Amino acid sequence: MGRLESPSKSPKTRLTTSTENTPTQRLVAAIAYKNDIMRTELAGWHDTGRRTIHSRLDRLVETA
Repeated sequence: MGRLESPSKSPKTRLTTSTENTPTQRLVAAIAYKNDIMRTELAGWHDTGRRTIHSRLDRLVETA
């Protein structure tokens, strides 16, 4: 069995290159937040504002 190649981009880079707000992005943000990543840092990862991250996390809680 061959080895898998290393991904060309880091997970953080892949998040910032996506232009749409997908449920996957919201879930990744929630997992990162649960693991003590600050909302300000998450906003930088997603190239958006801290309040947007706050709204996305709240929306995720509402739908759970």
